[in-house]
Amino acid sequence: EEEDEEEEEDELKPKPTARRGGRTANVRPCFEGAEQLGADLCSYQENIYRCTKVEGNPMKVDTGCLGSDKSAVACGSGALLCGISSPRALAEFSSPEPCAFHHKEGFVPDDPRQDMLIVEMTWVQAREWCDANQECAAFTFADKAARPTVRTTVWFKRISFTDPSGKGWHTFVKKCPKPSSNRFSYLDGMDAQTLEWLRSELRDQLAYTDKLLVGKAVRGEARHPGKSNDAQMSALRDLRKAG
Repeated sequence: EEEDEEEEEDELKPKPTARRGGRTANVRPCFEGAEQLGADLCSYQENIYRCTKVEGNPMKVDTGCLGSDKSAVACGSGALLCGISSPRALAEFSSPEPCAFHHKEGFVPDDPRQDMLIVEMTWVQAREWCDANQECAAFTFADKAARPTVRTTVWFKRISFTDPSGKGWHTFVKKCPKPSSNRFSYLDGMDAQTLEWLRSELRDQLAYTDKLLVGKAVRGEARHPGKSNDAQMSALRDLRKAG
């Protein structure tokens, strides 16, 4: 009986860690067939996956992510297990948080040097355009509604100074939060070999990206993945055609 009790106690003791491909992993699985590396990190078939939020992620490409059946076990709802160097996983922490737009009554004074674009848009379209372009500091327009649902003439500005004397004018000033200082804390639990592999992988991705960009014109910097300024300008041309 004493031997049986000792065997039961051994089964209840924490299981030792195992090394796979130079990585240290706990034997306890995230889902069947996977092992847990740390908070929201799973090792599966020699790859490392991280719980990555779906809602609000600017990168919609699911390449490198596991299905919802496996992801739900480790992450719960609203997230997928994605490879730590996959587009969706990188976009979650490398992309800036959405900017806020603060309403002010009045207009940004006329100065052609500070004009980025003058075009007819709804308020939602104007907000998206300004958010996607780093140089945009504010947009201003004259309308009865502060957030018009029909298109109105909008001035996109590089400055945000607002003259409150303009009756019937509305200005939305962009305020962007600073990136979170702990957005890469999921790397803290990784061993040196895994970190070295990740660095090499990211370097390879960067080199390949540089190769793809050769001959592709990029005007300015887009704030979010998949929202280049070229795409924004194409959308504006479509709007003008529709009008």
